[in-house]
This record gives sequence, C-alpha cells and structure tokens, in this order.
Amino acid sequence: MKVTLLFSKYITDSTGASAVMRCLKEGKSIFRVNKVSIDYFTRDDIYPKKDTEFSSNDKKKLVGLKAYIFSHIEKFCNSFSVYAILHMYIRSGRAAKILVSKYLSMPNNDDIVFCHEIETCYYFLKYRDGRNNAKVILVSHTNGELYGTVKIDYPCLKRGILKKYLINKEKYVLSKIDRLGFVSESSMENFKKNNKEFSREKLFFSLNGIPDIKIEKYIDNFCPKYRICCVATVNERKGQRFIIEAMMSLPRDILEKIHVNIIGDGCLKEELCNMSMLHGIERFVTFWGNRKDIPNLLSQNNIFILPSIDEGLPISIIEAMRQSLPIVSTKVGGIPEMIEEKVTGIFIDPSTEGVKSFFINMDKYDWREMGENSRRLYENKFSIESMIDTYSNIFLDLT
Repeated sequence: MKVTLLFSKYITDSTGASAVMRCLKEGKSIFRVNKVSIDYFTRDDIYPKKDTEFSSNDKKKLVGLKAYIFSHIEKFCNSFSVYAILHMYIRSGRAAKILVSKYLSMPNNDDIVFCHEIETCYYFLKYRDGRNNAKVILVSHTNGELYGTVKIDYPCLKRGILKKYLINKEKYVLSKIDRLGFVSESSMENFKKNNKEFSREKLFFSLNGIPDIKIEKYIDNFCPKYRICCVATVNERKGQRFIIEAMMSLPRDILEKIHVNIIGDGCLKEELCNMSMLHGIERFVTFWGNRKDIPNLLSQNNIFILPSIDEGLPISIIEAMRQSLPIVSTKVGGIPEMIEEKVTGIFIDPSTEGVKSFFINMDKYDWREMGENSRRLYENKFSIESMIDTYSNIFLDLT
C-alpha cells in the first residue's frame, strides 16, 4: 500500500493543520507497522521557506511594487469578492497548483493521494488527466463546511457572484473523491445535514492526535494566581479580540489576579497590541508571536483559553490537554468532543461577554483537578497512535 500526502503549506508553520502534518510525518514508523508506506510532498519540497513571498506573517519582507500590490489586495479582500479570490490564490491557491504540477511531473505509482486542503485536492483532480489513477482522500479541518473558514476570513464570499465559484469548485471535488474525512464526528454530521446527496459510505472522521512528551510538574504557586494562555493564529476566527475587549472592562481587582499570554501571529496581532496599550492593560497581557517552544510556554500557565467562533478540532487544545491544562473554549466544530463540562474545562460563548464571564467566575472552579482530568482525556482519546491507526484502516479498506 503506497500513499502520498500532498500539502501545499509548510509543515513547519504554526497552524493546526501544519501541526497535524508534522504528527503524520513523525508517525511514519506507525504507518509502516500498519503495512502502509507513506511519503510526504509539501511546500517545503518545492521551494525553501525563506523564498516564500506571500506568507501572511512574512508580508513585511516584501518591497517595491510587489509590496504595494499585495497590500492593496489585502486592504480590500474583506469587502470585494474579486480581491478575496486574488488574495486566496496568492496565499494558497498558487502554491497548491505548483505543488500538484510538480508532483504529477514525477514518476509515481501511488495507490492513494491523501489531501488535507480542498485547494490542493481540487488542482490534483483537475490536472491529473489520466496520468495518475490513485484513489483520492480529502480530510477537511473545518466544522463541516468545506469552505467554512474561507468564508469567515473573507466575509464577502458569503454573497455575490463569486460565491458560485466556490460552490462549483466544491461540487467538482465532491464528485471526484473516493473518501471524505473530517477531524471530528460533529463536523462530519454537519456535512451530512447540508449534503444529503453525498454517499454516506464515503464519509469518515478521525480525531487529531499528537505524540506524548514529558509533562512538567504542575506549579501550585503561580503569580499572579491565574496565568491564562491562548495558542492560535491571531485573527477574528480564533477570538483573541474577545479576550482583550473583556480585559478592558474588568474591575482592577480581577485584572490583578490574571496574566494572559497570547501565543501566535496573525493579522490582528498589532491591532490588539495597540488596544491593550491604549486601554492601560498591557501589564496584564503578553503577545509572544510565533514560538517553537509551545510545550515550555504552556507549562508556565495554569489555564488554556480558545474563544473561537469556528473550528475543526484544534491541535492547540490537544497540546494543552497533554500539558494537564484545563480548557476554556466554545461549543463550535469538534470542540464539544474535546471538553467534558466542569470535568476537564468549561464552555463559554464566543463573545466578549462570554470571556468576561469566565474571568469574573474563575474562583468558582477547581482548575487543578480539571487539568488532571484533561490530561487523562488526552491519553485516552487523542494519541498519535489512535489517529494513525484510523487513517491506516481507511487506506487499507479503500484498496
């Protein structure tokens, strides 16, 4: 059984999908035990990361005309669908197209092509032209709507003439793939509700999993009392704005008990930084940017928060569970499958008021006990072995 995973982004990126790709690569020996030979063809293989021009986090490196054009497109991509499509293509579509073209130009005899992005899957299906007869599996890291995160990032694509462009691409992919997977059961069920004509036999879900690491000892005497961290790309979808806005309205006695660590980069980071300084709360929040030492940073906190408005199955929550942190998050996507209410964490509304309510009521919960329960749930449900075994069975059943 020979499988190639196609992924048009860098596996070293800080996104959840890239983290899953790293885990799948680290688990190559587990695939081998399961009689699956898997290779990985990613953006890292087609050009070095330093040469990427249009990574959202690297855009400041652009100079001259390219910088002007990209900033102009980015300025209007939330309001005008033509700019949104251009922005999408520059950020991800172009790389997916190049990746697929290079893959198809190489000799291969894969039984299965394994994709985790709809754009890469689309270009593979469109351009293979009989050169590659491999079965195709797409795994969607969304809440069940294949372009769901795109529509949140680009609100104008929920309407207008180019909305049909996304619908047609989605229909094309669904008509050609052999299996469609999701990273949570609830996401799969959401897809079923909205796509009743799609064959149920082609659907599956596989919970994300990560390798275990040595656990740092829980620190009893945190100062301040609550050190709260959020690990995610800093954008509207992940909800860091709710955290900052909630902190801006907290009484001083509550602020003095907390420190929030926001780990990650993204389009909202600078704005939220400025907001915290403008409203005098910068002493209570630290913006770390992208970091490679996430486990170490997690161990310096005693609560994890992710107030997302949309999700698949966040790797950052699993990483926090592995570190014995209780979870504060929202009932979106697959997150309800990751939290046992008041056992491993609590649910909040994805809003400023939801986060504020959590801050005000922090003293009502036994966070240490919930953290210990969170670790046990990770061990039982979100191991890398469980994830790879599920995918291996899908591969073997398909052939």
